[in-house]
Amino acid sequence: MSASRFASVVLTLLLVAEAASGGAVAPSDWPRFRGPNGQGVAPDDARPPSQFGTDKNLAWATELPPGHSSPVVAEGRIFLTACHEKKLETICLDAATGNILWRRPAPPIRSKTSTPPTAPPPRRP
Repeated sequence: MSASRFASVVLTLLLVAEAASGGAVAPSDWPRFRGPNGQGVAPDDARPPSQFGTDKNLAWATELPPGHSSPVVAEGRIFLTACHEKKLETICLDAATGNILWRRPAPPIRSKTSTPPTAPPPRRP
């Protein structure tokens, strides 16, 4: 599955869950990979639909660049990362409408160039 298709599937599943919650403007928070407790289990009162697809139980769809992050849902917004023009960026969407609220380049990884410590040379008698 391509990264773009994966991102579309993940967002579709999030939207289905949001639609199943009654179309509330602010969906339940999903603050990290695999949900609130990291187990990938929705709350007992969640009622996901038994059928979904591009024409059934879909609240909205938004074209996004490919990415591999797990979306985070918080306070009515969806946050994810994607690769656009060979640069990593963070994207924020409105969970109710799918509109992109902002896109920002992710900060580059900064590393100190240093030589790893090595053992001293053995002493000669």
